[in-house]
Amino acid sequence: MVVDSFADQRELLKRAVAEQRLAAMPEDMQRAARGPSAQVSLEIVEALQKIIAREVTRQLDLAICAMIERTAASPSAAAPADGASGGQ
Repeated sequence: MVVDSFADQRELLKRAVAEQRLAAMPEDMQRAARGPSAQVSLEIVEALQKIIAREVTRQLDLAICAMIERTAASPSAAAPADGASGGQ
């Protein structure tokens, strides 16, 4: 049991040291050290981030357009706010 525990601790320490070395490297060296599968994974993540950013932008644009249309369709909704600020 004790031997396994020391072996596990040693393995964890080796992994931690390797991760620290990797973290200290410039990004291009990190990619090279991780190998081609990490590069493919990074490209997938970047592509997904772009897709998500486009979709979020599209959704925000739709929401803003809907708010503008609602405001234009019911000018009475904006009138009390104007009247309240003008009366004070």
